[in-house]
Amino acid sequence: MTNLLTKSSRSVEVNAAPTAENVASPVEPAIETPRPAAVPKRGAAIRVSNLSKLYKIYRKPSLILKEMVLRKPMYQPRWALRDVSFEVGRGELVGVVGANGAGKSTLLRILAGTLDHTEGSFHIDGQLRAILQLGTGFHDEYTGRENIYMGGYCLGYSKAEIQQSEEWIIDFSGLRHVIDHPFRTYSSGMKSRLTFAVTFCRKPDILIVDEALSTGDLAFQQKCTNRILDLCSGGSTALVVSHSMFFIETLCSRSLYLRDGELVADGPSREITQMYEKQLLSEFALEQERTRGSEPASLATSNADAPAFPLDRPSVVREPIVTATDVDREDDDPTYPPLPPEIQELLDDPEDVCPAILHLELVRLVSLRLFDSDGQERDLFRTGESMTAEITVDSRVRKDNVAVGVQIFNEADIHVLTSTNLTQLDEEGKPSPQQLNIRRGVQSFRVEFPQLFLCDGKYHIGVGIAPKPKHFTPADQLLRKWRVKSFGFYREDLPFKQIYDPPSRWCRVSNGGSHSS
Repeated sequence: MTNLLTKSSRSVEVNAAPTAENVASPVEPAIETPRPAAVPKRGAAIRVSNLSKLYKIYRKPSLILKEMVLRKPMYQPRWALRDVSFEVGRGELVGVVGANGAGKSTLLRILAGTLDHTEGSFHIDGQLRAILQLGTGFHDEYTGRENIYMGGYCLGYSKAEIQQSEEWIIDFSGLRHVIDHPFRTYSSGMKSRLTFAVTFCRKPDILIVDEALSTGDLAFQQKCTNRILDLCSGGSTALVVSHSMFFIETLCSRSLYLRDGELVADGPSREITQMYEKQLLSEFALEQERTRGSEPASLATSNADAPAFPLDRPSVVREPIVTATDVDREDDDPTYPPLPPEIQELLDDPEDVCPAILHLELVRLVSLRLFDSDGQERDLFRTGESMTAEITVDSRVRKDNVAVGVQIFNEADIHVLTSTNLTQLDEEGKPSPQQLNIRRGVQSFRVEFPQLFLCDGKYHIGVGIAPKPKHFTPADQLLRKWRVKSFGFYREDLPFKQIYDPPSRWCRVSNGGSHSS
């Protein structure tokens, strides 16, 4: 039960891990006698100085024995952390961001005491409680109520303290109806609820949470967030790892950015998350370039056949308005044969039952590309800019009046918008459906957002094509792809995170009702 942890004040400092397997080599200093760590300056709850963690990668087990005999390093070094230094003051709520493998979990595990470090030092001043993985550390055969006591004892609570907190834990977790059921019957979200409630039912000096709030429903995540804020407002210190930049900006005033085991930035959360997102988008753009460079020649030719930009568009709009245009042929490609009668009957659906046809792969997605108002392909846009999505498909189907749509989700997988040719709005915000037809062969559809007021962050776009306006599930669609492409929007001057950023006008109104600037 090492994932629910409580630690008292301690200092640790080494220059190299004092184990028999650490052999002096060009990449690892010789062992020195550990010396006491310096006492952190007043007000610091966590102090980390030049902290490093080295993993030794052996190509085969026999090299370990060979290394012991020859006294010569036979491993490939991999630094999970390298010379990381920072301090966290009392009452601070600090986020840790970075890609997978950046060293975030390694850092938290070292601070929590479940992993040894190789070099450097750290000092924890106060009682620390850590959740390194929600839903673990409890016994599956015990009931939820019994696990409250088991987990509480592991955290160092007395029986009297657990009894005092028992009702709060049950209420916070919302599991009163199953609290006496075996823990193995709980879903992962229910386990998360109980684990968090037990761990933070009482006020610790220091909280460490590693991606724990990424599980559970949105309501539970909000309860956890409010609990952490309450604890920190009461003087607790928190170090939180999350891949949700929206969560980090909402919760933390300061963040650390780890990349390849190194601390590359430490500052206000807004600045750090922007730096991290730009790095992700840059890497994504490079990956997209490599992908496009490896496309078959036939695909490159089909994309090149699309009409040139820009499309006609309204000059000024105050809300995101969608227009769509079928940009390819009205005739079928003669090289594509008609569908077999039994498949065509499913497509026609004379009984209007919306049969499952997705598995037949009658329409295949070739590409999805994003363009700005100048017709330049881009993956990063400024808030309020025009964005056009071009969907290229290879179809075996001839069908009139299909429904073509896109869905956009933010980095927290919150549904931001859906646009289809049948539900689009005109400049005045009125419904303006447009008929689109699909033909046999390669063709493209475009949807234009003349001004898209998405907020700063990373987004994902999905695509769907249904054979008619009515449908029940993704299975009765011709095409359904959830995460086709990632893209980003940015706005440097906004000091907080949100979902929608519409144009607005502010003024002061005097008591007499007149406006003044």
